Amino acid sequence: MDFSGAGFSGGAVHFTSAVFSGGTVHFTSAVFSGGTVDFAGAVFSGGTVDFAGAGFSGGTIDMGNPRDWSYPPSFDEVGSLSGVLLPSTPHNGSP
Repeated sequence: MDFSGAGFSGGAVHFTSAVFSGGTVHFTSAVFSGGTVDFAGAVFSGGTVDFAGAGFSGGTIDMGNPRDWSYPPSFDEVGSLSGVLLPSTPHNGSP
C-alpha cells in the first residue's frame, strides 16, 4: 500500500486495529499538518511501515497504544516527530 506524498491536513484518518504483518506500507514524504491519524490498537508485527522523509508540522499521529510493536515503523529522526505519539514502552502481543 502506498501513501507516499499524501497530505493529511484535517479531519481524521483511522488505521485503528490495522494489522501490518508483512509487505511494505509507504508514508514516504507524506505531509501531516493537521487533523488526527489514529493507529490505536494497531499491530506492527512484520513487514515495513516507512515514514522516511515524512513531514510532521501539526495535528496528531497517535501510535501510543498498539497491540503489537515488535516491528515498529521507521522514521528518519525520532527527535523531529512533532505531534507523533509513540508507545512509552514496547508492546508485544495483547496489552
